Amino acid sequence: MTFKEKIRKQAMEYSRGRYGPDSLNRFLQWTSILLVVLGVVTPYRWIIVLGFLGMIGVNFRMLSKNISQRRLENQKFQKIVAPIQKQLNIGKTQRKEWKTSRIVRCPHCKEALRLPKNKGKLRITCPHCKGTFEKRV
Repeated sequence: MTFKEKIRKQAMEYSRGRYGPDSLNRFLQWTSILLVVLGVVTPYRWIIVLGFLGMIGVNFRMLSKNISQRRLENQKFQKIVAPIQKQLNIGKTQRKEWKTSRIVRCPHCKEALRLPKNKGKLRITCPHCKGTFEKRV
């Protein structure tokens, strides 16, 4: 067995049963990197310390054996981030299809609906909540 294979085997044994990366870790990692860069660019050097503390926290979460607690933390983070991601995706869809369709929200359930453009006044039935409303598109 070569030295490289031994190191790889030891790393695999060490990481067995560990939590690993998730979306909260990625967010914390990029935030920490941003803080370090800001600390280098600005005269406030204490920002660098915050960035490195964040990186230590990311490593702690990745190497943690308390998988259930890390999973709960990630789920709470996802509940906070999901509405923001949904808004960004709706805006992305609107920019992509702005010539042929228009995105409107159902007044009852606030779900985003895509309607064909230049069709005049339409009576719309929301497929999500089955509510009806009229909209000029």
